[in-house]
Amino acid sequence: MQYFFEIQHAFGGSRLATAGYHGTRGVHLPFDYDLNQAPLDLLTATQRRQTAASAATPASTAAIVDSVRLYPNFNSISLFTNEATSSYHGLQLKAERRFKGGLNLLTGYTWSKTIDNASDFASGNPSERVLNIFDHGTVGWQIFTEWNLASHR
Repeated sequence: MQYFFEIQHAFGGSRLATAGYHGTRGVHLPFDYDLNQAPLDLLTATQRRQTAASAATPASTAAIVDSVRLYPNFNSISLFTNEATSSYHGLQLKAERRFKGGLNLLTGYTWSKTIDNASDFASGNPSERVLNIFDHGTVGWQIFTEWNLASHR
């Protein structure tokens, strides 16, 4: 679902200002997670050091990590589901100036926030074995503000 609201105002014939709110909501988004994820907090300090030292070759960490898995005889068990959600909220401001001779200047500013419950999932915390639909947070790739300036003839 997408929604937006904008207000525009012209100042004379050569200036234009726009302010708006833009939003989206995503539901039933595709999501997959490992049902047999190793809860890393159950590893001892020695096991953590050994795992970190040999992380370049996953086969050498299998004996350590598999010992704390829920089903130690299996590696990962993937579950694909449509349970993830997301939302985007953005304030967008724009100003445009048209000069005689065809030159146009345009500047825009966006403040935004993107929230979901799946982009930073499965960090090794045992509580993350099941998707918690109430556990939302800002996404890791979030860019909160952006300003642009452009001109053209």
